[in-house]
Amino acid sequence: GEAAAGEDGPAVPLTAGARLARSPRFSAPRRDGAPAQLAFLRNEAGFDTHGGSMALCTLDWDAFRAADGGAGVVASLTRELVGVVDAPSSVG
Repeated sequence: GEAAAGEDGPAVPLTAGARLARSPRFSAPRRDGAPAQLAFLRNEAGFDTHGGSMALCTLDWDAFRAADGGAGVVASLTRELVGVVDAPSSVG
């Protein structure tokens, strides 16, 4: 059912299919009405230590829809901006 005022609604998985996801950050709301971005780090396969590489990803986030009790996610499509780099490199 609906969450009462002041209560959280049902949990909505944002990173289904990824074994690890962390460090979420929201962009500032856009003046043109387009959704903000939720950026986060993700690794679908996962790893055993704290030193593994992660991809940089984004999701569209509608803060107004979230404030009205919606999930906030506009599209379930996760965009991978920078993929996982499994080998160290001297470049960049």
